Formats: sequence, C-alpha cells, structure tokens
Amino acid sequence: MIALKESIEIHSTPEEVFDWFRNLDKNYAGWHSDHIKWSFEEGFREGARCEYEERLHGDLHKARAMLVRIENDRLIEFRHIFPLSIVCPGGSFTIERRGNGCLFSATLRFRAGWLFSMLTPRRVDAVKRHMKEEGQNLKNSLERTASKATLSV
Repeated sequence: MIALKESIEIHSTPEEVFDWFRNLDKNYAGWHSDHIKWSFEEGFREGARCEYEERLHGDLHKARAMLVRIENDRLIEFRHIFPLSIVCPGGSFTIERRGNGCLFSATLRFRAGWLFSMLTPRRVDAVKRHMKEEGQNLKNSLERTASKATLSV
C-alpha cells in the first residue's frame, strides 16, 4: 500500500477549513476545474455516503464513498465503495492548527502501491498534480474569503 499526501499551509482557522468541507456539496465544483459534482446522500456525518464525479488524467470518474471518521476541525476520513475500493480504499483530510493558520493535508491510499506506480506512472503523476492543485485552490479560496471579511470590518 502506498499513500499519496499533499500538504499546504493556509492562513485560515481550522474551523473555517472544516466548515468549507462541511459544505463540500456546494464548494466541490469550484474547488478544481476537473470537479463536476459532489453530493452527500445523508448529510455530513459519520456513516453517511457521498458520490462524486471528476475528470482525472482525461477520464471521467464517478465514485462513491462513506465518511467513516469525523473529528470536528481536525479530521475527515473516508472509505471508497466498490469498485474504486479495489485500487484506492480511501483517504483523509487533516487540519492542524499552526499559529494564526493551519496545515491542511489530503491523503489517498492505494493498494499494490509499487505495482500501481510502475504500471500507471502517468495516472499517479496526474493524481499527485490534482491533489496539489486542490490544496492551492483551497488555500486561495479560504484566504480570499478571509481577506474580504477583513476589508468589510
């Protein structure tokens, strides 16, 4: 098993980052230009299922996942549902307070990691690039919102 992880410092509170994810059904399409839609079937809570669609390495991917662990302002862990679970069982989003901001990390786990990396290096590179762009886009979105709030005070 290998894990792909991307982290980025965001000048926003962990509470603001977590709230952004709580509203992922509204924020998903704007998070990345390859994102199409995200929906929570039963709300944002442990045990809830969600569906999402995105383009990755030029292909449309439709996936289902289950939120398996949520720790307010710190952690969102999910598990993919078959068939994606065969290759990518799941991942997580973590948020760590850092001074006046936080460190946001996204992690995806892949089975047969060394084989996956050898047989599909283009796909692995596309996933890494996508995760890095998501982190930067999240940072830009939250910091832009924070600066607008500061200007209006």
